[in-house]
Amino acid sequence: MIFGAVISVKFQQGLSKSSDQAAKEANVLAGDAIVNYRTVASFGNDELIIRDYERLLDGPVQIAIRKCHFIGIMFGFT
Repeated sequence: MIFGAVISVKFQQGLSKSSDQAAKEANVLAGDAIVNYRTVASFGNDELIIRDYERLLDGPVQIAIRKCHFIGIMFGFT
């Protein structure tokens, strides 16, 4: 029981770091688009920015899904 809890905590800490790093790129893109909204709109790149943002968020979403599955397994194990 203690073993499962320890492994779960270690795994959660590792995924949190990788998820933060993956989401950082998406946040930078969103911030740049918001700051330069007139330029983005004038060139008609709004759809391109949205697609890039969704693509950059695919990584953090997959990490979160993996994390949830593992936490559920560890919770069931303990």
